[in-house]
Amino acid sequence: MRAYTADWAHFSLWCEARELRPMPANPGLVGDYLSDLGEGYARSTLRRKVAAIARANRHAGHPLDTRHPSIRDVLRGIGRTHGSPPKRAQALATEEVQRLVATCDDGLVGLRDRALLLVAFAGALRRSELCGVEVEHITWRSRSLELLIARSKTDAEGEGARIGIPRGKAEATCPVRALRAWLGAAGIEHGPVFRAVTRHNTIRAAALSGEAVRLIVLKRARLAGIKGSRLEPVSPHGLRASAPISCWNTPKLWDGLKGLEQVGDAPQTAREPRRHAA
Repeated sequence: MRAYTADWAHFSLWCEARELRPMPANPGLVGDYLSDLGEGYARSTLRRKVAAIARANRHAGHPLDTRHPSIRDVLRGIGRTHGSPPKRAQALATEEVQRLVATCDDGLVGLRDRALLLVAFAGALRRSELCGVEVEHITWRSRSLELLIARSKTDAEGEGARIGIPRGKAEATCPVRALRAWLGAAGIEHGPVFRAVTRHNTIRAAALSGEAVRLIVLKRARLAGIKGSRLEPVSPHGLRASAPISCWNTPKLWDGLKGLEQVGDAPQTAREPRRHAA
């Protein structure tokens, strides 16, 4: 929201400097604005600026057609002329995930990070889904756990989904054991599963933010000596991107992540594991 406010303020100042009215904004005016900014901004930032302008106008009763050729063609032209290839999260190989987990000790922070990494990988979860997991969403089974994803990025209707995460054969990389160990050590019996730990080993009540999850992955990657690139940086999405592909290409790997077939959750395709509607 703050980014939208700043984007609208920037557009308004740009208009004022040219003695133009920012509202109602027409596609031609927005196209001129984008052309003026193009070389200095990423395409994703320019698209966000368009969304901010459209939002401000819509709230004032002046809808803006963001698909108008005056806007669409300028964005495409900027992408061809000044744009750089979009960044993609580096998909982490199973061996790299094991290296990440190996950096986690048996302190509270280490236990939390191990559980977070393994559950994210085994469940192919997004950052927002990880942050939204609560104890009440977990159903423990004899050889697995069932996790309710109450709301996700692609779940527009908010119906939720249930996924199965298997118990692994190797204790060090088993997501079910890792999650039990973290919850037990932290004394978490309800509410958010993944929380901040202070330097005095106090457990915060609130869930981790998406940014905190990103920083945890970067910290573990640094300790493990795993480096990304400018176009393929290491990020939490790398865990999601690698999990189904790894399972599909090498069904018997995982050490701690073996056994998808035991709980009926082997991925249907190399892109995404099966999720069951709640």
